Amino acid sequence: MAGRSELLIAATGHAVATALSEEAVAGPPGRTHDVALCLFHAIERHPWLAPQVTAQISHNPAAPVTTRIVETVGRQVCALGVSASSWFTATSALLHHIPGAAGQNAAHRARASSLGPGTDREA
Repeated sequence: MAGRSELLIAATGHAVATALSEEAVAGPPGRTHDVALCLFHAIERHPWLAPQVTAQISHNPAAPVTTRIVETVGRQVCALGVSASSWFTATSALLHHIPGAAGQNAAHRARASSLGPGTDREA
């Protein structure tokens, strides 16, 4: 590894591959929810993952992480019966929604866990 960025790329690839291999045993095709949950759980375990996935999607759409997510989500979109003319749009929407929502959830969970049990959340 030449530096921090290469290490983050490799770690991101490993975390996504692990998460999506969990998806492979989660259930039958058409389980978009399972794919999203596997990625959500990976991002929850590794809060640094959401911005890294987003950066790789944006800066290197042909990278292994991006193609792996696109292929996995795309297969699920196809299995849902989405018309072929809408596959790219539906897959792209999920591709951007999943890491964004997961990152927000991980940030909220981290913030909530830093609060004490008697904290007034309404204040």
